[in-house]
Amino acid sequence: MKKLFSFITLLVGFFGVAPYFMGGSVKQHVEADIAKLNQSPNIQAEVTHYERGINRSNAELKIEYTLLDVETGTTQSIPVSTQLNILHGPVLWGNQGVNVGLMSIEMALKPQDSDALKTYNINEDTIKLYTQTHFNGNTDMLLALKAFGFAKDGVTVDIKPAEVNFVINKDQHIKGQGEFKGVSVKEGDTELMFGAAHFSLDQVIGSEEASAIFNGSSSMHLTEFKAFDKTEEKARLSNIKFDWASEVKEKTVDFLVAMNTEALVANGETFSDIGYQMTLNNLNKTALININTTLKNAKAPQEIQWALMQSLPALIADNPELEIKSLKMTTNEGDFNSKAKITVNGDQFNPSNPMEILMAIQANADGRGPEQFFVAKGMAQQIETLIAQNLLVREDKELKFDFSFDKGQALLNGQPFPLGALF
Repeated sequence: MKKLFSFITLLVGFFGVAPYFMGGSVKQHVEADIAKLNQSPNIQAEVTHYERGINRSNAELKIEYTLLDVETGTTQSIPVSTQLNILHGPVLWGNQGVNVGLMSIEMALKPQDSDALKTYNINEDTIKLYTQTHFNGNTDMLLALKAFGFAKDGVTVDIKPAEVNFVINKDQHIKGQGEFKGVSVKEGDTELMFGAAHFSLDQVIGSEEASAIFNGSSSMHLTEFKAFDKTEEKARLSNIKFDWASEVKEKTVDFLVAMNTEALVANGETFSDIGYQMTLNNLNKTALININTTLKNAKAPQEIQWALMQSLPALIADNPELEIKSLKMTTNEGDFNSKAKITVNGDQFNPSNPMEILMAIQANADGRGPEQFFVAKGMAQQIETLIAQNLLVREDKELKFDFSFDKGQALLNGQPFPLGALF
């Protein structure tokens, strides 16, 4: 019994004292996270106050965002102050229940220190971030947004609640999902309504560099979008799905973008099964990282333009390929389908010689759709003109085109096509 009592005493003593010693490790962890955050040139964060206790610590964090207005070439700094309530391990208890780990943090905004937040009616309870860091290096995160609204410059915005859950492991793998209940925007007699949305992501950060490229996928499903004018519905989209993916290889990066929607109703017409899928492959990885760095550091639009021009030869060195795999929709008169593909030969590309640029490009595109769709809109005469000019071909009650470009020569529907007509 004495041994058991001694063990319990030792155990209680350990859990009573351990949090204080862990407090030092927690502070180092917080400082390391802030150092990573400051690697991004347009974000500057600093701890303005840190009070360490036995079981918990309190800190105040100031974050300043610098945004570049590409049109005016000016920058704007937006300061945001936050309050951090930090629990020390090994036993953590709070809003996330009782767990074992290194630390848990509750982050809340301090709107009283930011005019921008007060302008948008954001208070200390509007946005909260909860994190819990485990001993294996994994961090669980919960981002909670409460409903709020504001009116500014004649525009009224109502934002509904949202919640996002994700996990970041020690290998920079981010995986999570979230729900957003929707938002409405109203200006005068016009109102836009976005329905509930669900989104997910499964990505790995290529490195700890601020300009690192994400490797993985993400998606979003929007239940509906509506546009009103004087309470009359003008347009409606139903079940919209967006997908993004990137694959980082040894020297190159591939991207995929896709969009599908069940139906679009506008001006009394219904379009269904609308789809779009595009891939962009073989972009040089080093060049992309350099472009990302420039975009984050840029203080003027001219810097961005110059950097893109300078990086272009390296960006296309591995023969990039842009392909629209599918662009489609269904109408009452029939289906529309088209696709296109553009390849650039990096070895032949010479930015100082426009003619050599054209020689480095190879392209193909084709499409078709029901002729009756255009006839019903009173375009019969325009169709005959376009057919006479060989811009369109009539086949089986459809209108179609077939375009190719290779070695500086363009063909449209099998006939030579002047390059000047492309511009």
